[in-house]
Amino acid sequence: MYLPLQRFCTKGDVNCRVQFGPILGEYFVTSERTGRCQWVSRQLDRDMSTETGRFKLCSLGVDDTYVAIFTDGSVKWSLGDEYPVLLKILKRVRQGDLVFAALNPYRANEFFVALADGIVHIRASALVEKHVLDVLAQYPNLMVVTSDVIKYTRTISGDQGFLTKSRTKDVVKFIAKNVAGGVISSAVAATFSCTVM
Repeated sequence: MYLPLQRFCTKGDVNCRVQFGPILGEYFVTSERTGRCQWVSRQLDRDMSTETGRFKLCSLGVDDTYVAIFTDGSVKWSLGDEYPVLLKILKRVRQGDLVFAALNPYRANEFFVALADGIVHIRASALVEKHVLDVLAQYPNLMVVTSDVIKYTRTISGDQGFLTKSRTKDVVKFIAKNVAGGVISSAVAATFSCTVM
């Protein structure tokens, strides 16, 4: 099922950024060095068939939704009715404003986005949101904007929550390099470097 992904990651650049979608076998992968990308997503197939921009990253969400950021700073999205709070944010951003986006592919309207001016928007389960707010409180240079905290009581299991330390190094470097002059810590980046919140 993921054989094309394996081939992509083993040919050429081994430093690839992968975002998995909600459906088994659905993914988006891009090579930071070469700019090559590959995906398995019905909506991306429809929307990106004529796209000529070079992808920086793309996050896949519920029901064929996505947010794609290109290396020139432009942003393209298809959010349907699944992420209304994020849609309001994206309609206000200009080219180059959005530097990182993570959609929760299993729960509508849960996301994390970081803007170049140091504003971080988070909407997630109460447990995850509290953890991120605790970490972000250490950084006065960031302005954290939260939506109404979602009351979600299910425990986040180890395989569905935060990335392990060994897998976060490149994502942490990417976010820290792009957001507010690098003030986001590795703990914050580790918390939201995966699309599964």
